[in-house]
Amino acid sequence: LELGLIINHNAGNFHTDNTVSFFTNNSKVIDVKAGYDHTPVAGFSNVHTAIVKGATPGSIVGTSYQRDANKKVLIGSDGFPLVNTTPAVIGNPLPDFIVKMNNAFNWKKFSLDLNWEWKKGGQVWNGTQAVLDYYGRSATSAAGRQITGFVFNGVLQDKQPNHIPVSFYDVTQPVEKNRWTRYGHSGIGEEYIQRADVLRLNTINISYKQKIGKYIQQLVFSLYANNLILYTAYKGADPNQLFYDQSNATAL
Repeated sequence: LELGLIINHNAGNFHTDNTVSFFTNNSKVIDVKAGYDHTPVAGFSNVHTAIVKGATPGSIVGTSYQRDANKKVLIGSDGFPLVNTTPAVIGNPLPDFIVKMNNAFNWKKFSLDLNWEWKKGGQVWNGTQAVLDYYGRSATSAAGRQITGFVFNGVLQDKQPNHIPVSFYDVTQPVEKNRWTRYGHSGIGEEYIQRADVLRLNTINISYKQKIGKYIQQLVFSLYANNLILYTAYKGADPNQLFYDQSNATAL
């Protein structure tokens, strides 16, 4: 669904042109040829976008926590959550809607153009955060090193509530046993799924137009900036950033 609205205003030497566009869609993979369900599109072997029957095209597929029939996280005998290595859909990249707005203000020889975008909904996998955690280079891992006696919320394999305290970084244990390295470079995929809501000022452009003469009719001087303002729920740099700039890697 796409809706558009154009509003113009003129008052002497000052006039404005404003355009608002609203986009929304609801896509779903209805059927997949036998043997091709969960076909990866882009990403890694354990976290990627894929074609999954019954899900949004390009859904995020990856590792998740093991859970019991009541959806409670299963905890291992060492007190840490168990990981389900069977790939599953862990995120939906499709936003609820996107609103784009263009504002042009003109006064005599000067003009100001603004291009805005508001994307509501959708999810993204923050792989950068996962790798920074793995190498102990993130603020999260820096603070977490000091955590001891932590009890993960979940149930043990005998169905009893978990009561085993753990230290996120125990210097008496091999480094592979700490909170972040035990799950590999990309961690547990679902743990790094984040909201992709974003409000951004894509472009701001200020121009001065000067009429010259017969052969060069008009000379325009412009000063512009891209991605000047970005406000997002995403904890990474930019939810629209693409994995290795691959066009089919949206949400990674």
